[in-house]
Amino acid sequence: MIELQVIQAGLYTTVQDAGRVGHRYAAVPQGGYLHALYAQQAALLLGLPPGSALLECLLTAPTLRFTTPASIAVVGADFGWCINGISIPRSRAIEVCAGDVLSGTSAKSGWIGYIAVGGQLQGSSHYGSMSSYATAGLGYADGVPLRQMQILRYSTLALNDSLLSLSISSESQTANTIDLLPGLDGQLLTTAELQDLMDNQWRISASSNRMGLRLIPQGTICQEVRISQSVPIYPGFVQLTPSGSLIVALADSQCTGGYARVGYINDAQLSKLLSLSLRSIVSFSLNQK
Repeated sequence: MIELQVIQAGLYTTVQDAGRVGHRYAAVPQGGYLHALYAQQAALLLGLPPGSALLECLLTAPTLRFTTPASIAVVGADFGWCINGISIPRSRAIEVCAGDVLSGTSAKSGWIGYIAVGGQLQGSSHYGSMSSYATAGLGYADGVPLRQMQILRYSTLALNDSLLSLSISSESQTANTIDLLPGLDGQLLTTAELQDLMDNQWRISASSNRMGLRLIPQGTICQEVRISQSVPIYPGFVQLTPSGSLIVALADSQCTGGYARVGYINDAQLSKLLSLSLRSIVSFSLNQK
């Protein structure tokens, strides 16, 4: 058994796994990892089974005290991670001892990170997933984010051989241009209006969350596109609001919505977009393939 205690919870630290696939017809969002690539790396570093429950940290890091030895890995945004005040690298498997304290700061780059622990988290699940979805009270601890003094327990697993380190290509992650596929409601825009979207630059709003990444235009957007009824929404869909801002649907997005779906971002490009810090400036390149 592996056990740890939450000393400080961080701004929004939750348990996430691969999510609730196949329940959107019942208005249950898929949920799960916000940044799937980071999560996959974290699990791989420790030899955990795919889809294992991890701790997802947004914007600020939690502080955790381990009451038993454990293998851990931290992946994603730079939270300035430390063990007992000594800096540790990201994307490496690390052994901690009983009494060790993992801590960090506000994210220095990016805003999404993961903590993997070498065991299987014990706790409640709904619709086959432990992913926290606080709005509906689903998942580990009924979807509530981590809280101070909470105890987390993991059963030990026969882990596969872990890797010493992993990294993401810096070339694909530093460019702030995102490939955009045509959306299902793209026909509501004229060619000139669509080009206007492509020519604009967009600031990632600090009000973004697990439901959606909000993009604020840095230039004037003249078009006002409305649809007459709610339509299906899926993570990666790009919606154009009447005010001219964009919402990129993320893991906890609603299953239907009333904004025009003017584009779609595939998984690889979505990971690239989510690796950027909030308030970053991005632009789009239309991919007609």
